[in-house]
Amino acid sequence: YYVFKQHIAEFMPIIYDPGIAESIREYSQFFITPQNAAYLSVEHPEQIEESLKNTAMGRDIELIVVTDADARKVAFGAFVGTALEWYDFFLYATAASLVFNKAFFPDQTTFVGTMLSFATFAVGFVARPLGGLVFGHFGDKIGRKKVLVLTLMIMGTGTVAIGCIPSYASIGIWAPILLILCRVAQGLGLGGEWGGAVLMSFESAPAHKRAFYASLPQVGLSLGLLLASGVIGFFSAVLSNEAFISWGWRIAFIMSAGLLFVGSYIRSSVH
Repeated sequence: YYVFKQHIAEFMPIIYDPGIAESIREYSQFFITPQNAAYLSVEHPEQIEESLKNTAMGRDIELIVVTDADARKVAFGAFVGTALEWYDFFLYATAASLVFNKAFFPDQTTFVGTMLSFATFAVGFVARPLGGLVFGHFGDKIGRKKVLVLTLMIMGTGTVAIGCIPSYASIGIWAPILLILCRVAQGLGLGGEWGGAVLMSFESAPAHKRAFYASLPQVGLSLGLLLASGVIGFFSAVLSNEAFISWGWRIAFIMSAGLLFVGSYIRSSVH
């Protein structure tokens, strides 16, 4: 399919010309994207291309060919990035239930320490709406791809940092403070990721596949949950309980550095 891309100031009079309005309604979908540009995605460009150029009154219209392979690549990038971000998010949830009460709240009873661990987990949900507002705004201004690469880096960096935080026994109260700060970073990253990934998949998809492509980030959530549970389950199975609580759980978080590199590469390569 094709995308007619033009600055809004030049494009709006063209698409609302009475002579082609019916063709546009029948064969395409119009929407506005970052950099104040207007996109008209067209399944059958031969139906309206000539009319558009004639109506342009001598002005050039930029015609960009977007293949199905391009759309699939965008959707795959959104899917992989979302899966990795949810992996980071759910990894924290699993570790909070098994380890964090001992590593970061050892002076508390088992019950209180576990509740405090889950309280830090809840901090991420508080930060998510703010991340959605901030990164959604910049996604409209500078482009979704750049913002989604940034949110992936924020999320991954926060996760790796959690794996490197010294325990309460080493640095005292600073351990839970650093844990909360990293959790806030995770929440901001995921908040910006979710809406941006869905929108990028939707905007790049052929008209008859938009709902399917936009649903792929939701599938990424399930994959991220499975990955997080599987990794924690693996290390808890192959290590002794003492080794897992002491240092084994950190490997799962530090592994996110490799996943961050892969996800950033895939996202940076989409157009």
